[in-house]
Amino acid sequence: MTSFMHRLQYVFKAKLNQSIERIEDPESISSMLIQDMECALVKTKSDVVNAIAAEKRIERELNQHQLLCGNYKKKAEEMLHLGKEELARKSLLRKNEHQQLVEKLEIAWEHAKKNSDNLKERLKKIQNQMIQLKHRQKIIVARQRAVMACEQLNTTSMPLETLPSLIDQFNRMEDRVEGMEMRIEALNELENETESLDMDIAHEQEQYRVEMELAEMKKAMNS
Repeated sequence: MTSFMHRLQYVFKAKLNQSIERIEDPESISSMLIQDMECALVKTKSDVVNAIAAEKRIERELNQHQLLCGNYKKKAEEMLHLGKEELARKSLLRKNEHQQLVEKLEIAWEHAKKNSDNLKERLKKIQNQMIQLKHRQKIIVARQRAVMACEQLNTTSMPLETLPSLIDQFNRMEDRVEGMEMRIEALNELENETESLDMDIAHEQEQYRVEMELAEMKKAMNS
C-alpha cells in the first residue's frame, strides 16, 4: 500500500509539472500588458498635446477676431460721428463678418476644449491604472516565484516514506562504528597487558642475574 501511494504521489507531481509548463508565464505576460499600457499612455499623451495645441490655436484666432470686431465697431461709430455714413456702413459690414467668425470659433473652441479636457481625464486614468498594474505585477511575480519555489521543493524533496529506511541505515552505520571502536579499545588493552607482562618478566630476569652474580661474588670471597 505504501509503495502504491509513493508511485501515485510521483505520478501526481509529474502531471502537475506538465500542467504548470502549459500555463503562460505570468511575469512575461504581465510585462507585455504593461508595455501595451505604456504604448497607450504615450499615444494618449500625444493626443492630449495635439488637442491642447488645437484648443490654443482656435482660442488665439477667436481672440483676434473678437479684437477686430471691436475695432470695426469703434471705426463705424467714429465714421458716423464724422458724418461719413458710407464708411460707417462698410465698417459695420466688416464687423459683422468678424462677428460671424467669432460665433463659429466660439463653438469650435468649446468643442476643442471639451475634447482636450476629456483626453486629459483619460490620461490621468491611464496613469493611475499604470501605477496599479505595476503594483499588481510585483504581487503576481512574488506569488509566482513562491509557487515555483514550493514546486521545486516538492519535486526535489525526499518522500517521507523513505525516511525510516534512511534512519535505519544510519543506525546500522553507528553500530558498526561503535563495534570497530570497541575492537580497537580491546586490542589496545590487550597490547598494554602484554607489554606489562613482558616488563615484569624482564624485571625478574634482571633480578635473577643480579642474585646469581652476587652469589658468585660471595663464593669467591669465602674461598
